[in-house]
Amino acid sequence: MEFREVVNGRKSVRKFRPDPVPTQDVLDVIGVAVRAANAGNKQNWRFYAVSNPGMIAGMRDAVDSEIKQIKRAAGRSPDSDRFSIFFGEAPLVIAVASNPYESSMDKLMAEAGMPEDERIRRRQRPDIQSIGGCIQLLLCAAHEKGYGACWMTAPMVARDQLEKILGIEPPAELCALIPVGKPAEDLPGTSRWPLEKVVTLIE
Repeated sequence: MEFREVVNGRKSVRKFRPDPVPTQDVLDVIGVAVRAANAGNKQNWRFYAVSNPGMIAGMRDAVDSEIKQIKRAAGRSPDSDRFSIFFGEAPLVIAVASNPYESSMDKLMAEAGMPEDERIRRRQRPDIQSIGGCIQLLLCAAHEKGYGACWMTAPMVARDQLEKILGIEPPAELCALIPVGKPAEDLPGTSRWPLEKVVTLIE
């Protein structure tokens, strides 16, 4: 595909066929993701490609249980939230984690006595921005190979449990889950706002 065709054709897929994703395809897709622009070229991303059905089911159950607990605490009916656990139906789930990133400016602000929350506010989390860039490339690479995928952050409500299942240890932090597989249905194209609504030209 041409670049624009890949970008414009990518969709968030939430229903998958059970066909396994070959290991080489997994590595090819992640190989594209790691070409993303990233803060200080620290390449702070780490990927956990899970195809073990039992582990995926355990991850789904952990998220489902946590969401039900939150609903009970909020006085709501503790039913399952499909939009948070549909990754459990995918043949592959790629968990993306981030290692800490500290720039020379971060260190300088700390030496100046600036509180951590203020440093974060001013720096706008370059570590997480780097992860966002690699995930977007991952999604496009999966689409180019004929797979569907979806960028999921809802499962992070059970981040502690998921990190334990995946073996992610501090200082790394789980950031997102990306279910991947052959789409189980054809989806319509997605729309975007016109550019004049989102672009300010300053000349």
